[in-house]
Amino acid sequence: MGSMTGSAGGVIRDILINEIPLIFRKEIYAMACVIGGVIYWILHYTGVDSTWVNLISGGSILLTRILAVRFQIGLPVLKGENF
Repeated sequence: MGSMTGSAGGVIRDILINEIPLIFRKEIYAMACVIGGVIYWILHYTGVDSTWVNLISGGSILLTRILAVRFQIGLPVLKGENF
């Protein structure tokens, strides 16, 4: 729910200021939340304690975003796209 409301809020913000939404650009933005969600689901499914599930999945989102910014890792851009 958090990644959906955060993403939708960011899209609305960017549209209102007449910019291409950040989520549709090359930068890893919502993909970090998707990775954290998958890790959360796997850990929860395997029966890990809920405190650890929350800490590990939240940490994976933070780590993914920090590494993406630090090493300029981004999503592939389609040819002809000039974002």
